[in-house]
Amino acid sequence: MKLLFLSLMYEPEKEAEFKQKIHGSMPNAVNTFQKMLLSGLVNNLKADDLHIVNSYPFGVFKKGYDQLHFPSGNFTARNNANDVNLACWNLPFLKQRNRCVNAYREMKKYISQNRGEKICILIYTLYRPYLKAANKIRRKFPDTQTCVIVTDLPGKYGLLPKKGIMRKVRLIHSDMILKQAQGIDKFVYLTDAMRFPMRTEKKPYIVVEGIAPDTPYSSENASEKKEKRVFMYAGSFLREFCVEEFAQAFSRISDKDIELWLCGNASESIRVLADKDARIKCLGYLTKDEVSKLQAQADFLVNPRPNRGEYVKYSFPSKTMEYLAAGKPVLMYKLDGIPDEYDEYLNYIQGETVEQIQNSVSAILQSDYEKLKEKAKRGQEFVLTKKCSTVQAKKLLDFLAETE
Repeated sequence: MKLLFLSLMYEPEKEAEFKQKIHGSMPNAVNTFQKMLLSGLVNNLKADDLHIVNSYPFGVFKKGYDQLHFPSGNFTARNNANDVNLACWNLPFLKQRNRCVNAYREMKKYISQNRGEKICILIYTLYRPYLKAANKIRRKFPDTQTCVIVTDLPGKYGLLPKKGIMRKVRLIHSDMILKQAQGIDKFVYLTDAMRFPMRTEKKPYIVVEGIAPDTPYSSENASEKKEKRVFMYAGSFLREFCVEEFAQAFSRISDKDIELWLCGNASESIRVLADKDARIKCLGYLTKDEVSKLQAQADFLVNPRPNRGEYVKYSFPSKTMEYLAAGKPVLMYKLDGIPDEYDEYLNYIQGETVEQIQNSVSAILQSDYEKLKEKAKRGQEFVLTKKCSTVQAKKLLDFLAETE
């Protein structure tokens, strides 16, 4: 089987260059998932059986990214491969049209070069230009199979503005995406509940939750002795993720030998809180490697996103897999989208008020840390053996190879 992967990622070696032009945070979670998937695909396929057609996951000029035009060229995430970066004018509407047309051309070219081969088009996420192009290809080449990896649901099933024109626009766009998805042959979901809003219950699907690395993250500096026990959060500071509530709860604990490390673009209110409490450290945006090194030094890895709102049952936070792979005790909520098999490896926050969060933090501080480390070690072994990139990619490829 030949696999053409329509991706939305960037080359890690060019991160410094991209970071200078982007407004806001780098799309680390998006890139990490695809990087892990690509690693697994490379480990399971011959080099000539995989082809990547990529677009950069950056916002439009000038609001999101300081580049008006992306030229076509070689996508260098794989060494010595003829993978492609799509050209586009980085402007609203024109960008999406360019990518749809150019993705179609690349797919058509690839299929023509591989006549007689079984070909599958694998699409990362519900990106409308890719879905439109893939559906057009499917009509022209009926023997070509299409599959989409659904990482997030659009519209009312995700995070939406509460009101205003942007809410209406996003809802209209959501309907367009779901309509395009009806033409796709197979689906990969992060949670089982995702398949119901997609209205594709009768189509073949698998659930993968997420992807862990094949080897543990770096343990550099992990054995350094610290005077303080460190809680660490790395990720988005969206209001719905309740990082501020966790910081407030942390600040109410009187223990002077603890610290909270926050990586990312912290809100002004959190920075004010950090100014008042020296134990709270706002470290700003860091590269993936820098975050991994800090995780190796931390004692607890935290995700304060509460189990609130319908969207959580359609979500398996990539942070969960990342934290487990780091082999450190994880403190988070039991989200509807997390299968029960993860329960024995995670430590759950009980309650959503600041006082209840404070009680959960105090409780884990009073727990036997050696036992918590043993639990974390089992969790690390679980994801590195059962959910690693090579295993998950094989599961995906076996699924794609199945005939109805």
